[in-house]
Amino acid sequence: MSRVLISNMKKGSILSANVYSPLGGLLLEKGTKIFDREYEILTAFQVDEVEVEEGEASDEGFAPTLFSESGKRAKYPEEKAVPTPEESSSARRAAGVLSEPITFEQQFIKAVEEFRQLYFSVLGGLPVTVEGIKNSLQDLLRFPSNPEHIIVTLKPIFSKEDYIYYHSIAVSYISASIARWAKLPEEDLIWIAVAGALHDIGKAKLNQTTLAKPRSLTDEEMKEVKKYPVLGYHLVKGIPTLNRSVTLGILQHQEREDASGFPLALSGDSIHPYAKIIAIADIFHAMCSNKTYRGAKSPYLALEQLLADSFGKLDPNFVRIFVDGMTHFPLGTKVELNNGTMGTIVFVDSSQPTRPMVDVNGTILNLAQNRSLLINRVLI
Repeated sequence: MSRVLISNMKKGSILSANVYSPLGGLLLEKGTKIFDREYEILTAFQVDEVEVEEGEASDEGFAPTLFSESGKRAKYPEEKAVPTPEESSSARRAAGVLSEPITFEQQFIKAVEEFRQLYFSVLGGLPVTVEGIKNSLQDLLRFPSNPEHIIVTLKPIFSKEDYIYYHSIAVSYISASIARWAKLPEEDLIWIAVAGALHDIGKAKLNQTTLAKPRSLTDEEMKEVKKYPVLGYHLVKGIPTLNRSVTLGILQHQEREDASGFPLALSGDSIHPYAKIIAIADIFHAMCSNKTYRGAKSPYLALEQLLADSFGKLDPNFVRIFVDGMTHFPLGTKVELNNGTMGTIVFVDSSQPTRPMVDVNGTILNLAQNRSLLINRVLI
């Protein structure tokens, strides 16, 4: 056996001794072969050298680590076409206009209230107007797309009865975030945000008592509710400022890749990309929210469900982009597990991003191996 520096290690090297984290948690067992995933773990925990067996290793070394010197994973590149809220607030403070910058949560609440007014006006028989909600969404999109902001949209800051209002704005922001992470053109962001905000507007034309029932709907009631994408489409199709992508996003967001969705049973490339993205945001936020007939699920459990549904139901490329974006929390992020214990994320395996390693009081729990454990809440 010999002791080698991580920087000099060759692929296929076999550990001749257990490797532990600086806090004493077992990282890799004796006999483990070191390939890319194991190398990432060693680098993430800043292990300088290990003991390996002689022979069997290839001559190929490892590429530079994906981790920065601080040990944090690289984040998705953010678009800089519009100033951030901090930059805008700084300029306005310099002009003596604003004393404190508005937070993401405050702007989110403002957008929800704007949508609430729009929804009530449609309930009262007025036509859909988009200028007010578009302006609110533009302010919201000045915030960078990151999982911390998306987690804010899951916080129980509204009552269950207000679900449709905050759900609509959450789907709007999450949809725009997926589009940004997917590097769609900058001009698409505000329009996919508008489509996301209006994806449920057709429900204003349904029986509101049925929508508010604290139980699952009957088959007859569900048949009636399923008309809402078409009703929403007819509400917005005549608005001259909305392009066809927005109207198709509203009409088709319940379609599925295998033609099992509604209202037209479309499949694959027949479904507009806006609708594919809104479908993912809609399902994720719905699963993670408290409703009148069921409680909220863990965001990580919802992400795993999305990955499962990407085989036939949802666009696999957009799902993977969203899951990768949602699991790019900085190392050291505090979390609560489903057994009630608190810990911090210390390593994220890119092949299983929903199952990171979590440090709980010095013990490293590998959630990829402990399948009964999962992250219940991200504490931000």
